Amino acid sequence: VCQASFAEVVERVRGLLESQRGLVLAAEATRLQCAWNITLYVESQIIQAYREHLVFVAKGALLAEVERHRGACLIGYDSDPFIPMPMGFGCAVACVPEGAPVCQASFAEVVERVRGLLESQRGLVLAAEATRLQCAWNITLYVESQIIQAYREHLVFVAKGALLAEVERHRGACLIGYDSDPFIPMPMGFGCAVACVPEGAPVCQASFA
Repeated sequence: VCQASFAEVVERVRGLLESQRGLVLAAEATRLQCAWNITLYVESQIIQAYREHLVFVAKGALLAEVERHRGACLIGYDSDPFIPMPMGFGCAVACVPEGAPVCQASFAEVVERVRGLLESQRGLVLAAEATRLQCAWNITLYVESQIIQAYREHLVFVAKGALLAEVERHRGACLIGYDSDPFIPMPMGFGCAVACVPEGAPVCQASFA
């Protein structure tokens, strides 16, 4: 399961953060049901002044350690795969068997079908382009500027529905998140995390039990 494979990365990040003497009193890593949590203990009188610095150090350490760890892949845009949270940030990590390709190759068929369906929205979408990033796929829609505001919600609704339907059809993929809404709002649309499941293997909950 992911946590065991990722424990080494978490411990190295925790240790680096704890080494920020003068700022961090202690750093504690906690293993949750389907995640890891790193908590920093900082003097209350300096937290506001050094909050951004500590977040910057934590993100840099995590990026560097995931890059070194062949069994892990940080999911998200190459520019910023992190999700802002009230007390810091979060991110999604996929575990990749050694020598195996990262999720993109398995998920390419789903991406192409969703892209094609969105491009078929004639009168709204001029073109739809799928781009393969380091640890993610990105689908970009090109829409006339004068109609984007009026049809933005409709296009997001169509995209989410298409993605849900195609992932359901594709036995090698599992959409991670709550049943009600597994999507993460983003400035120009939405994002989501997808796990690759070997054919015949149980999907997410049983696999991660």
